[in-house]
Amino acid sequence: MNISHRVLNIALDALAAKRLNRLIVEDEITRDLREHPAVTSRDKLAYLVNCHYCVGVYTSAFVSVCSIVFPRGSRVLRYALAIAEVNAIIQDIESQRQALEDANSGFGPPL
Repeated sequence: MNISHRVLNIALDALAAKRLNRLIVEDEITRDLREHPAVTSRDKLAYLVNCHYCVGVYTSAFVSVCSIVFPRGSRVLRYALAIAEVNAIIQDIESQRQALEDANSGFGPPL
């Protein structure tokens, strides 16, 4: 495997880990898990599932292990997560752009 292929795989795995992190810490679909009484009654566990850095360590380790142990078997999942994260980043940028436009409407030229 050449260096550019390795760099691309690391970038894809980083995006996949970030998407998995966002899924656990922010997304609506996992809110019930984060707000479950078994989680909220334990301060350290509640902190763990709501901390981007904490979850990031575990999601990065999970994606890395999958990439090394099951490189072909995990490829579709890793690619799907990476593409979903790129989409989420684009959506975030678009939302920020729209918020700036809304804030600037009627108050002179856009920033």
